[in-house]
Amino acid sequence: GDDRMQQVQFINGALWGALDTIVTPEGDSSPHAGVAWFEVTPQLKNGKIGGASVLAQGYVAVRLNDLLYPAIQANGHGSATIVVTLTGETTVPSAAYTMLQADQRHFGDIHVAAPGTGTYDPNATRWGDYSWAALDPDQGSFWLATEYIPPTSSQTADGRRNWGTRVFQVSAGNR
Repeated sequence: GDDRMQQVQFINGALWGALDTIVTPEGDSSPHAGVAWFEVTPQLKNGKIGGASVLAQGYVAVRLNDLLYPAIQANGHGSATIVVTLTGETTVPSAAYTMLQADQRHFGDIHVAAPGTGTYDPNATRWGDYSWAALDPDQGSFWLATEYIPPTSSQTADGRRNWGTRVFQVSAGNR
């Protein structure tokens, strides 16, 4: 995979970021790809970053499955979301997300926004290995995008890849 943060957001004076990691989910005996997330407040000294404080951090993992290429977005009300590709022993590559509400300290259950329709074709061109998250201007919802295996009718006609990008909107749940 890729352990770089692909997307970091600066919201209300804090940096929010997420990256791929290895974690053993609760109730699972094997490690899987999961998400490490962070909310960090940078401290400025003479216009330069002179340190930082970790406000919150944690992991998101799913028993028997992997979470790939996360993107995180928070709003000004304390809600946040992470979008990922969910795949593994019990799930074909699907577009999924999890939410953190303002009154919570941990992200909730994984929700499948678009179930995959088959397995990844290893002969296809490389997997689209990035996700994206953005805050709607009204701060009441998030726009998310990630890769999954769409219906055959949405795959490329030349057969060079069977994955696709799913874009969807979820409520921030703060209204």
